[in-house]
Amino acid sequence: MARTTKKVSKAKKSGISLRLALAQVNALVGGFKTNAEKVKSVCTQARTMGADVVLFPELMVTGYPPEDLLLKKSFIEDCQKTLK
Repeated sequence: MARTTKKVSKAKKSGISLRLALAQVNALVGGFKTNAEKVKSVCTQARTMGADVVLFPELMVTGYPPEDLLLKKSFIEDCQKTLK
């Protein structure tokens, strides 16, 4: 813990800062395009509010929980296409 505190103190002295935005978004299971648009919208809003990084819930693009959808090849392929 002391080492971590020391690093934080050095960061404060040098003026380094990182602003985080925490996104609480309802993702639609299998709604790749809809979910990706939500991510883009939240990122734009967070950027205007001064955020450097936006954190989203796990499986934001696919929706949670995908359960047996992960076993379908087309589901994985559609997810990969959305992320590109």
